[in-house]
Amino acid sequence: MDVISHYKKHLLLLLVVLFLVGIVWYLKPETNTVIAPSSSDSALQNQQSLSTVASVSDTNQQVLKFHGVMPELAPSLRGTEVNCPLQIDTKGQLVLSRGIRDCFDYFLSSIGEKTESSIVADIRQYLAGLLPTTAQPYSYQLLGKYIDYLHQREKLPAAQSNSAKDFKTVASAMVKLRRQIFTPQEADVFFAQEESYDQYTIAQYAINNDKRLSTDQKAEKSAALLNEQPEDLKASMQPILQYNQLQELTTEINQRGGSASELYEMRKKLVGAAAADRLTKVDLQESQWQKKVDSYLAARAQITASQQDAAQQQAAINELRNRSFSSPEERIRAQTFEQMQANSNKKVAE
Repeated sequence: MDVISHYKKHLLLLLVVLFLVGIVWYLKPETNTVIAPSSSDSALQNQQSLSTVASVSDTNQQVLKFHGVMPELAPSLRGTEVNCPLQIDTKGQLVLSRGIRDCFDYFLSSIGEKTESSIVADIRQYLAGLLPTTAQPYSYQLLGKYIDYLHQREKLPAAQSNSAKDFKTVASAMVKLRRQIFTPQEADVFFAQEESYDQYTIAQYAINNDKRLSTDQKAEKSAALLNEQPEDLKASMQPILQYNQLQELTTEINQRGGSASELYEMRKKLVGAAAADRLTKVDLQESQWQKKVDSYLAARAQITASQQDAAQQQAAINELRNRSFSSPEERIRAQTFEQMQANSNKKVAE
């Protein structure tokens, strides 16, 4: 829930990352991400009298520039841009936004390098240099609430098991705690997106672990669940969420020897026909590449097992690699597989 070398090794990691980026690109929706924290009429009635808080949708908001003395940042934060996108309205009142929480989290990320009391003092100093005096009292009040929330959160019991029911119990306790400390509007603006994601994650976990469902049914339910999510969550998380689900269901199908048509139908239900077609092409390309690599490694193994001296073997391997792979990129990738095979053989020998 809420959460508190070598060249060849680097090359292998890079290749894996590039492959994952390619898959995510295939699944990437064309819509732009727009984050719009939710609010409610009842929340407005519970607004505290200390300050009049502007709605995040009010016009004529002012983006602020820092004009005070910067606090001494922890080593890990030095040289970074301070993430405090705060705004005030035309009356000089603080605009309630997720950026306030982001500002607190930016400084609090250095806990351990500095004490909590020092970090709180840093935040107050920064807010004093960023906000007009009309907006400072409410920002300090929100900071006090947020620190109290972090303390109380640590006292919540953890899930007793890996069941969706227990995860839901923990999430519900978190939601209740937030609304005990913050007003409903504050809690919505600070945590609504996170809570939506938690609910989605628990529901998806329940689908994945429902042994009554076939892989095809899991894909169908997963797609429907994602479509039910708020637009901001769906737009920002869809590629990663779909990729994770694709990986899990693909592994499930492969482990029980499922057919290519079953795999395609699962992908089609989860990400649509166009993306399923592209993924099929990726599978074909990877299969062809793997056959090419397997053939090369088998021929290379014959060379290393020969009676030639080391220099002759290396020359023969270089010639084989150049003959087997046409581009420099393919040859570099082949060398990565050579290293993987060598590491595997070394572990077997040990």
